[in-house]
Amino acid sequence: MAKKASETSESHPLDWPAAMSRIRSVLMGMLRRSAKLGQPIAEIIELLDQLDAAHRQAQSTGSGVHVPSRNKPKRYCIEERRRGAFLVEHREGGRQPFCCPRQIYDVVAGAVGQLKTPVQSEDLLAKVSKIAGRPVPDYLPRVCLRFWLSLDPTLIKKDRTAYGPATKSSFENAARRAWRELAKQTQR
Repeated sequence: MAKKASETSESHPLDWPAAMSRIRSVLMGMLRRSAKLGQPIAEIIELLDQLDAAHRQAQSTGSGVHVPSRNKPKRYCIEERRRGAFLVEHREGGRQPFCCPRQIYDVVAGAVGQLKTPVQSEDLLAKVSKIAGRPVPDYLPRVCLRFWLSLDPTLIKKDRTAYGPATKSSFENAARRAWRELAKQTQR
C-alpha cells in the first residue's frame, strides 16, 4: 500500500529542488510524447515556477521551512578538455558537473543577443538548435543562463519563466568577456 504524502514527509523531509526538478522532467517527458498537452503543461510549469519562487522567497526571509540548497550552483569554471574548452557548473553535493562546450556557449550568446523580447527557455532552445543546425540538449542553454544570472551585474533578466538580455546593445560582447574573465580566474 502506498504511503500518504504526510507520512513520507514526516519520515523524509521534502527535498524541494529535487522534487521541482523531477516534476519538470516528468512534464517535459509528457510534452515530448504528446503535443496536444503543450498548453496545459506550459501553464503547469509556469505555476510551478511561481510556487518555486514564492517558496525560495519565504526560505530566504526565514518565514518558511528550510530546504537544503544542495542543488544550487556552487561555482563555475572554464575547463580545457580533449574536445575543447567548456563552461563547467559545479553543484554542491558532489553531483556530476554540467558542462557546456564553448561552441554552444557562443551560439546561446548569439541567440540571446538577437532577442527583442524575453522568451521561454523552450523557445530559446529551439532558436539555439536552429542556429547550431542540430538538436541541442536542453540543459546546455540553461547552464549558460544560470551562469549569466550568477554574475554581478547579471547579464540576463528573468521575468517569471522568460529570459532576455539585461542590456541588448552589447550582450554578445559581455558574454564573451564573462567567459574570458572566468577563464583567467580558473587559471589562477
